[in-house]
Amino acid sequence: QAMAAQALFGARATDGVLPVTASLFFSGGDGLRTAALGTFTYDLPEAVGVSASELAHIDTIVQEGLEAKAYPGCQVLVAVNGTVIWDKAYGHPTYKDDRPVRTDDLYDLASLTKVAATTFSLMRLVDEGKVDLDADLGTYLDELNGKHELHARMKLRDILTHQAGLKAWVPFYKRLLDKGEWRPGMFTDKEDEAHTVRVAQRVYMRTEYRDSLYVWLLNTPVGRHGEYVYSDMGYYLLQRLIERVSGLPLNVYVERTFYGPMGLHTLTYMPYWRFPKERIMPTEYDVEFRRQQVWGDVHDPGAAMLGGVAGHAGLFGDAQDVGALMQLLLNKGTYGGRRYLSEAVVKEFTRCQYCKMEDAGSDATDAEKARRAQGRRAEQGKDENRRGLGFDKPVRDGEGGPTCDCVSYASFGHTGFTGTMMWADPEQQVVYVFLSNRVYPVAANRKLLELDIRTRIQEVIHDAVGGRVVADNAS
Repeated sequence: QAMAAQALFGARATDGVLPVTASLFFSGGDGLRTAALGTFTYDLPEAVGVSASELAHIDTIVQEGLEAKAYPGCQVLVAVNGTVIWDKAYGHPTYKDDRPVRTDDLYDLASLTKVAATTFSLMRLVDEGKVDLDADLGTYLDELNGKHELHARMKLRDILTHQAGLKAWVPFYKRLLDKGEWRPGMFTDKEDEAHTVRVAQRVYMRTEYRDSLYVWLLNTPVGRHGEYVYSDMGYYLLQRLIERVSGLPLNVYVERTFYGPMGLHTLTYMPYWRFPKERIMPTEYDVEFRRQQVWGDVHDPGAAMLGGVAGHAGLFGDAQDVGALMQLLLNKGTYGGRRYLSEAVVKEFTRCQYCKMEDAGSDATDAEKARRAQGRRAEQGKDENRRGLGFDKPVRDGEGGPTCDCVSYASFGHTGFTGTMMWADPEQQVVYVFLSNRVYPVAANRKLLELDIRTRIQEVIHDAVGGRVVADNAS
């Protein structure tokens, strides 16, 4: 039944025909032949040559995290060659909740938003010739010219690789407080004409302060260009650029361009409009800003001040839908029989932008090699910028970083503050998604990092898939 359903929806090809004539109405050779449309298929690990017993080590690692209270619940998805071979949910929404987590529950994706919404949008706009990666920000946001020249002259490529000189993070929400208390008239418990920005359940902010956030951002001092500093700030500006060029709010643009046509029904901003609270995983109990358990609203306070829709945070979803976006990239821009991005733009965004010239590849142009050389910062005594455009990449020749040493340098992905990770490796054709709510009930919980849960799971996956490759070659 499962295989029949996948065939009906185009996930699997069909080529079965009658071997003999059965009647006047059914002749030998009759049957339907259909092509697979390039969506996820679902099967046992052994169907793609991977040992289920090897992957079972994932359960052990996840359980270790649950027992240590690194997170109350999580979801792990693994796909190989476009086939989902592992999609399991673990734990509970909270430490006191008896309801088991489901595989279609929604998680706050945090900085995965930078890729799944903002970067994907820019890839499409670049494809359409509406955005030039090497143009200045002021080309698209004219209000910056003359008044905020340092921001106006920032290259989009530098913003996407976190070397435009922007600060890592600014706690804008503190401007709404006075000695730890809400400023008078700043919030109401019901939406009215003056308070239209929902920052949490029954908490609405004065409308004009949504625009004030951009003013504060532009008045924040700019650092040294070319120095790598992972920053949320650029994605506030990129959101405004996307909305200016497309003529649509960011959440509407990505829904119409990607999520809707791809059938990714859980990927959404402001999930409380579409899903019951029971389907959404809670995050932090915010004692300073919103003074409540954040559940269904975005965890990031800056994104909350924008009403829940931001370029750096705000997206929610389950692992299957996050994984489908990564599979689109492994498919070189196609999914479900439809092309969403060109192969060229996928290659450009997912490659390391400033790696050493010897890593540039034989097909790299002189301009590409020069740009990568420019990005090297050995003279500053720091590691070079490993980033793609919007995407994170593995650390080269060093410790740390977002991945295990087992992934290829061609791999790409991102991690999120709430305990999330998505990663794709084109060399092994692996998609890996880990979603958790590790910030429940406090964001200071660092056990997910201390236990190295995400990267240890990734190592199990790639060891199992690597065994498949060896076995295939031996045969």
